[in-house]
Amino acid sequence: MFEDHANQYRPILENDPPVFFDRVNTPWDQVPDLEEYNQHAYNRIVRSLKQLQSTHGTVVEANSQGLLILGEAGTGKTHLLMRVARNLSASNHILFVRKPNNESAVAQHIWTEIVNSFARSMPASGNKRSQLDDLLAHVFTAVLVPEFEQDILDGKSPDLKRRWADRLKADPYNLFTMLGNGEKRQSNMEMLRRRTLRYLQRKHPEVDQNIARALITYCFVATDDRKRLLLTWLSGQDIDTQEADTLGLTNAWVSVDETSDDKSVQLKREDQALRAIRTIGVLSTYYQPLILAFDQLEGLRGNEQLTRRWGDTVREIFTMTPNLLIITCIFPSLWKEWFSSTFNTYDQSVAERIAQQKISLESFTPEHGLKLLATHLEPFFLRHRLPTNIFPFTEEDIQAICKQATSPRKFLQAAHGLFEDWLDGTVATTQTINKPTVVTQEAIANLIRSAMLEFENEHRVGYSPQIPIEQDSFGRVRNILETLLAFSEDPITYGRATCGGKVMPPNILLRGHRESGPLCVAVSYAEGNSLAACVRNLLTVVKEGTQTRQAILLRDERCRAPGKVTAENLVEFERLGGIYLRAGDKELAILNAIYDTLVAVEEHDLSIGTHFIDKRQFVQFLRQEGTARRSHFLRSVADLFLPLGQFLTVAAGPTPQPPVPPVPSPKKTRTISLEKRPLPTPLTRKRAGL
Repeated sequence: MFEDHANQYRPILENDPPVFFDRVNTPWDQVPDLEEYNQHAYNRIVRSLKQLQSTHGTVVEANSQGLLILGEAGTGKTHLLMRVARNLSASNHILFVRKPNNESAVAQHIWTEIVNSFARSMPASGNKRSQLDDLLAHVFTAVLVPEFEQDILDGKSPDLKRRWADRLKADPYNLFTMLGNGEKRQSNMEMLRRRTLRYLQRKHPEVDQNIARALITYCFVATDDRKRLLLTWLSGQDIDTQEADTLGLTNAWVSVDETSDDKSVQLKREDQALRAIRTIGVLSTYYQPLILAFDQLEGLRGNEQLTRRWGDTVREIFTMTPNLLIITCIFPSLWKEWFSSTFNTYDQSVAERIAQQKISLESFTPEHGLKLLATHLEPFFLRHRLPTNIFPFTEEDIQAICKQATSPRKFLQAAHGLFEDWLDGTVATTQTINKPTVVTQEAIANLIRSAMLEFENEHRVGYSPQIPIEQDSFGRVRNILETLLAFSEDPITYGRATCGGKVMPPNILLRGHRESGPLCVAVSYAEGNSLAACVRNLLTVVKEGTQTRQAILLRDERCRAPGKVTAENLVEFERLGGIYLRAGDKELAILNAIYDTLVAVEEHDLSIGTHFIDKRQFVQFLRQEGTARRSHFLRSVADLFLPLGQFLTVAAGPTPQPPVPPVPSPKKTRTISLEKRPLPTPLTRKRAGL
């Protein structure tokens, strides 16, 4: 390291320290990118997209392609997806899908993640238009212009159709603004919607008409609130019946009442999600191939049922959906030891589809380290006129770090530690750089605490624009409970509360300590009749008491308040001892931070030197720090289910305060409304990197 004897640069960099971005969590992150690292994998993606594009209009256009990316933790799998989004999303939209967490709703999870990705802006375009705006503008322009030209030849409103055709040819985005105002706009919208749906029904009968109707309507609604409503419906969530009527939609994908069969309703939702995915694939053939990217799948290891359901769903997408480049990012050991063996025992075609092409990411070399560090430090080199573009590092430092650092993440973490030592006035040598890291409990706790705080802040900042997704929320809740209880001293069994086959909210039935009866934990974000049916049938289960007499029902505060009859049933539910929780931004941020940190642990994203934080250490942190007890929901579960209660109360002391200014506690009532609080100051350091 440069010693800076004159103390010329140390004060400058102490006041304006560089940020060593050591991980990327989603393709939407924006961090320094060394494009020559893993360039061969990027080039393979580009060539595969060109090959898909060249098949348009041919018999083989129905064949989506599979690309398996193999790389250890920190070698740049998600970073590669970020590069793809940054460079290609202006035409080849990227649809990012994390690990599913609910085997009953894998297709729904994939479709919901697709909708969320479409709602993102295009990094490659430099504007704020969403990927969905871009796709639909080009797709429906490609459909409508030939229709208008035929009308002109047939003499059907030729002047109007010529104006429309010319405007769309000039700029496909004119689709959103060309209909006029008031009643005229409504009339034109109805005409174009009917025209487009008839065309799709004639040319592409496999396209789902309800999904297509919602997508066409999305192009013509004028306000962000209406677009959000359509995105909520497209995500598979219920919307208000009156609002649905104004959009020409049903309020839910699947009609539900008190007598609906639970299993058939769930299967219908899965089928509808697959039809929606297929619809998007077909529509995209009028524009460019789409990139469907699966990442953060390590949590599937050991869960055979969920792995099989994921494999079956992905195989169905390969079979039925055209124009997709399906990228699966995964650890080599996970693919070899878990996925390949699991798929080969029941259907080898799944593995063959996913790994049609297989790419291993590059080894990390000192040459990469030098250029990567220069890329991260370039703004500081220019801003402060530093002596070199890697100041205060030397080439010898980089060589020494790379003797131990086997991935970009480990390299950047080591460089960060070395920089902090330099700020402290400690001059590192080759021996100190390569000295084995001593892992302490304090270091583990600090790392987990930092990650959780960042996740929590992100969720609170992003609370308002998020769309509440029932199945995903239930999967997160179930994963958290199963992870915590896996380290309980009591043997725990898991089941599902049922009501004679009738529809129930997604739920898990916990059985454990004989002094603690079974507990049903349910989540419901449904609306109208669907919510009424779920609540009524859950109430019946509690009344009968044959499965359980204790239940907790969790509902996102952003969902509409229940109607009169359902509210009365909830009062009765509480009178019988049930707990109805309405979760706001604070509560959901805590739960989501626990879940996201759990995923980061599974993905080996949290490490100290060569030591990766594991689940046991994460759970121990939650236990000793009392972090889990900050959640009203988890405390409520602990009150009714003794094994969790014993676990959460091992660490003596009061419930810890969240990292926000103190606020009054909510009123002590069975219906806990976790109202919004002022947001904590966001962290200045963004989670990111290779």
